[in-house]
Amino acid sequence: MNRTHLRRRHWSRLAFAALVAFGPITTPSGAQCRYDVTSIESAAQADSTVNLTPYAMNDHGWVVGTWTKPGLWERAFLWTPDAGFEFLPMPEGTFISFAVDINNANVIIGYYGVDGDDLGYFGFLIDGDEFTSVYPPIEGDSIRFQGINENNEVAGYWANSFDVPPLACRWFDGVLTDLDFPDDASSQRAYDINDSSKIVGDLTLDTPDWDTRAFLWDDGETTELGLLPDAYDSYATAVNNHAEVVGRCRLPGSDPIDRAFLWRDGVMLDLGTVLGYEESKATDINDRGQVLVDCWDPGPIHTLALWQQNELIAINELHVLGSDLDAFSGKAMNNAGQIAGRGSVPGDSSSVAFVLTPIDVPEGDVDLDCRVGVPDLLYLLEHWGQAGSFADFDGDGLVGVVDLLILLEHWTETDSR
Repeated sequence: MNRTHLRRRHWSRLAFAALVAFGPITTPSGAQCRYDVTSIESAAQADSTVNLTPYAMNDHGWVVGTWTKPGLWERAFLWTPDAGFEFLPMPEGTFISFAVDINNANVIIGYYGVDGDDLGYFGFLIDGDEFTSVYPPIEGDSIRFQGINENNEVAGYWANSFDVPPLACRWFDGVLTDLDFPDDASSQRAYDINDSSKIVGDLTLDTPDWDTRAFLWDDGETTELGLLPDAYDSYATAVNNHAEVVGRCRLPGSDPIDRAFLWRDGVMLDLGTVLGYEESKATDINDRGQVLVDCWDPGPIHTLALWQQNELIAINELHVLGSDLDAFSGKAMNNAGQIAGRGSVPGDSSSVAFVLTPIDVPEGDVDLDCRVGVPDLLYLLEHWGQAGSFADFDGDGLVGVVDLLILLEHWTETDSR
């Protein structure tokens, strides 16, 4: 038995003894965070036909996405809490652009199209004032950047609309590389990449039904993530730094039915849907294990939900303060638990873009459910002596005794309602 394990067991015993001294080991049930809402508005937001769609948000609360208006092409935008809304600069002649992801160094990626060009989309990367265009290989006519990690590695896919199906690729430091896949994967799309260069997406198999499978790609090794019971296709949308993957499976029905999944440690979990809705898809996951889920019925009426601690709860039930917001979709969530999405408010015919920020989060609450309990303690013990952990409450760079005492001091603390 190594010293790290012995120390962890020692502090586990100490934590148990301290809990006995503090009181019974109970965790309040049903506690969830309240949220403050901030509107994302463009200068033209007074025009009710303008819609903003957030696609990604970093840990600073910076949001990127697309601005749309009937009769006009999409335009990439950036919104920050301090400076507000701005259109992202694009090369001369650009008629359409999408900002798809942003990392914590505020590097933005996406893709754009140029008027009169025979090609489709070009990838782009914006780092401060530096704009980098990335073109598809000579065999292709389009490339779409989809995800970026903290090392500025980018995942996406390129294609030729005439004779080359989508092929997943990785771009880094000016070099574009195709990902290696088994021979039976006739096409692939990559949508996200974590800080360990693990990439997720979906691949189409060379089978009679052209089956689609969610995949996790790691240094040339491809793992097909499988299917939920009775499902026939699966699609991965996001991966966190623990290699936990979220997405959706497709089930048979009079019309195909989508169902959100979480894949971790080789097991695919059905995240279900909230009461009153038939379908769901998971759109994002943060490093705390919170999952953002879109739910809808054939109406289609949509609602946005949050999955954590094995429970799926509609955002509209989570006490959004000072707002009549009806949150109906979302694609972005950061490690601070903030959520960016779209919704509606009474009397406004257009959708509104928003950022939700959890408030009254007690110290010691690792999983951001606004209570301090057993899951938080287990996380702290698992990360004992480690750097860069959410359990480093005192900010000294390592998880240790002071962090344990802070957690115990706030044990079972919840926000007041």
